[in-house]
Amino acid sequence: AEKLETEILASRAKIQNELGAKVHILAYPVGSRGTFNEQVKAALARAGYAFGVSALRGLNHLDRLDPYAIRRISVELDQPFSQFRCQLALPNFFCGA
Repeated sequence: AEKLETEILASRAKIQNELGAKVHILAYPVGSRGTFNEQVKAALARAGYAFGVSALRGLNHLDRLDPYAIRRISVELDQPFSQFRCQLALPNFFCGA
């Protein structure tokens, strides 16, 4: 647990120093199911992060949002813009509810 806290705090300090700005959001390096847990999410909160972004596919509902397990809509580098527009217009179709 102490190693986790040290790693989170040190990486945040380094990023803030390099950017010259406060950092409030962490994108988990892997972010898939099983690669972060309640202990990691609690450590992020203690370190001052407001959000943790996962690689989990899906929608985020404000009434049941876990700020340390934000889901994403997958966008690929070679994805046509028209498909991206459809994802934004019909997120339930692409991600499930």
